[in-house]
Amino acid sequence: MSVRMRASRGEKHLSGEETLVPRRDARRTVRTLLSRPVENGTESDKIVLTRERIDGKSVREVAALPVRSLEFGEVGPAREEMRSLLILSGVSPEAAAKGLRHIGRRPIAGAAILDAVTGDRLDPKPSKGVRV
Repeated sequence: MSVRMRASRGEKHLSGEETLVPRRDARRTVRTLLSRPVENGTESDKIVLTRERIDGKSVREVAALPVRSLEFGEVGPAREEMRSLLILSGVSPEAAAKGLRHIGRRPIAGAAILDAVTGDRLDPKPSKGVRV
């Protein structure tokens, strides 16, 4: 089951979450997601909850990427290290540069998906990004 919650005031998004759970856990997950905006002190005037059956065959599990934290005193060296790590992982220098230009440009609700060679956006709604 796909369970999604979105809390808003007017048209402004305040809180949201989505998760995939086995059918047996859907009811508990619905209760948990409905309580989240209240527990966070969110003053929403609308909470939309969607519980949707999904075809298990369409769900693909993949291993999470390794996570590393690095500390920098300034943005410039941090961005250069990100660029180097992207290139080491097989991203072209052009795509790495394009990707870094997206960071900090404006917030999006999900992830931007870029072609590793060209750096072109691949997600269908670039203003929203992709959520998984």
